Amino acid sequence: MIKWNKVTWYSKLLAVIIYVATLAIGIYIGMQYEIIKLIK
Repeated sequence: MIKWNKVTWYSKLLAVIIYVATLAIGIYIGMQYEIIKLIK
């Protein structure tokens, strides 16, 4: 049985993965945007 009020190691892991993924996507989009701006 999972206790939802307790922060488990895998919920922390999931939060880290989501954070890193969001950061990576943000950087990727930012880079693509800069490239498009340079071309135009």
